[in-house]
Amino acid sequence: MADEKKGWLEERLEWKKPLEGFLYRPVPRKVGWLYTLGSATAVVFVIQVLTGLFLMFNYSPSPDHAYDSVNYIMTNVTFGALIRSIHFYTASAMVILILLHLARVFFMGAYKYPRETTWIVGVGLLLLVLGMSFTGYLLPWDQRAYWATNVATGIAGEVPLIGTWVQKLLIGGTEIGTVTLTRFFTFHVMVQPLLIAALIGAHVWMVVKNGISAPPGLMKLKLTQGKSEKQAYKEAYDASKQGGEKFFPDTLSRDAVVAVGIVAVIFILAIFFPHTSEAPADPTSTTYNPRPEWYFLFFFEFLKMFPGSLEPVAAVLVPAVAFLVLLGVPFLSKGVRREWGKRRLSLSIGGVVVVGLLIFEILGAVSAPSRQVSELTPLQIEGQRVYRQVNCAYCHTINGIGGAVGPDLSNIASQLTPDQIKAYLSNPNSMVPNTLHPKLQFTPEELDGLTAYLSTLGAAVSYTPEAPVLFEQHCSTCHMINGKGGTIGPDLSSVGSRRSATFLEAFISDPQSSVPGASMPAFHDTLTQNQITDLADYLYSLKGTTTTPTPTTTPTTTPTTTTPSAAAQLYTQDCAVCHGANRQGGIGPALTPGTLAGMSEAQIASVITQGSGPMPAFSALSASDVSSLVTYLKTVQP
Repeated sequence: MADEKKGWLEERLEWKKPLEGFLYRPVPRKVGWLYTLGSATAVVFVIQVLTGLFLMFNYSPSPDHAYDSVNYIMTNVTFGALIRSIHFYTASAMVILILLHLARVFFMGAYKYPRETTWIVGVGLLLLVLGMSFTGYLLPWDQRAYWATNVATGIAGEVPLIGTWVQKLLIGGTEIGTVTLTRFFTFHVMVQPLLIAALIGAHVWMVVKNGISAPPGLMKLKLTQGKSEKQAYKEAYDASKQGGEKFFPDTLSRDAVVAVGIVAVIFILAIFFPHTSEAPADPTSTTYNPRPEWYFLFFFEFLKMFPGSLEPVAAVLVPAVAFLVLLGVPFLSKGVRREWGKRRLSLSIGGVVVVGLLIFEILGAVSAPSRQVSELTPLQIEGQRVYRQVNCAYCHTINGIGGAVGPDLSNIASQLTPDQIKAYLSNPNSMVPNTLHPKLQFTPEELDGLTAYLSTLGAAVSYTPEAPVLFEQHCSTCHMINGKGGTIGPDLSSVGSRRSATFLEAFISDPQSSVPGASMPAFHDTLTQNQITDLADYLYSLKGTTTTPTPTTTPTTTPTTTTPSAAAQLYTQDCAVCHGANRQGGIGPALTPGTLAGMSEAQIASVITQGSGPMPAFSALSASDVSSLVTYLKTVQP
């Protein structure tokens, strides 16, 4: 016969006793507000999951629709902009809280016996939280998301021995695309949250089992002959709970106050400073400056200390060693003594590390602008968006990218005026009877934007006679045009085919604002603004080939090939400024037979002629030049 004093659930599950043991367990004295950070992190994680579930109902994880689906959430879904902003700010809050919690545990020595495994699980949680922030970064599919992910996956590719495999595992091929977005989405919404939830559960269980750590001031061990440190610890810990409080309602009420306060701050930020997306991802952009989220800025700055071939050390070896050291803290700082005076060395090392990370974080935040120098005006950017949305590239080519059904639009602005372009877009048949081009329905804003964008393609610029003189006086020592000038910097004979006048003007004025780490000096104090604009227009007009001649007619005999020395000259002219004079890397990666072993000659040739990520396309090179340059890079050791 069932015990009638027990309820139906209690009779079957006996849940009251474990719950009472959890809620009414004694807590050491002087456990204050710093001990609320762990529970606050868990609350923020729950909000992340709930807002993430809401976003999933309206998000499409494909390059064609991801950006538009996020825009739909922001503009059409009820409270969509608020919930997305809450999701964004809780991601940062979770990183802040888990870092503060980890720091509190370290400086109070709470990682020591018997809580070593609790620390290890906590470090695992930190890595998963950072990983979830990383995988979520790509999902909006805007410029910042795409290029920051491009840089990060490139760093993963530098892992010795398995780097290429890791990179392909992350992006699902040779470049970021549909498979990459799908994999990141799966990791972000399924794999990582489940692992985090599991580790949080394990972490809480360990905290309940071993008890909340007492402040170091209460843990003065009384060591006597025949008594071990562990026995002395247990006696001191039991003594610290005498006269203390209960977890419920005392400790839990403080946890609730802090959690509510943090949630309130997040809501205020989401309401008054809503998160917005940048322009849609443009894999063909050569000017975007990738910038990580704030919690990776310290690493962004740290990498600058290791140029060229040393970059893999900073990108892979140092973080790996740091992770192992962090994981091994309980075993490096042995013993059970937690008094402040007994841990001067570990406290000093921890303080130096924190100060160092803060310095790198600040330097990373101020080292470069958080927005790129735009090649286009807002109206032209809108037109570029329309160009992609209508999928004009299916038929038309711009700078070697697109289809061959319709005419190449790379120099359309030199062939048609803006009015003619607009008239053709409005009614193609009125200008070209019987054309196969369909009549598309554009809004007035879309038509103006697309016209403005197409009018930038191959548009002629004018410059004064002073511009070449300015180049001779200020630039020719380092740069070459048509075989005349220095070789320290890149050959500018065809720079206008790779860069816009807007970018060149900004770069001349302040190179660091456009390309962080650029060695070229700024000229905003040397030249007037009019002179900088004039010089930029002159350089933009240079769209010819480099000094290496290219055939102008189809040869009737076997074409001559570029000699190895000529291929080396091509490398010096076009590649050395980014990849290093000795091919060991610089702004770009190293280009040696070893580093290129995983790429076929066809793949390398495609990257050279079409560009990849921040690297511009060198479409002006002849086929024989490209072939010889590829052979040179694949076979000739530096």
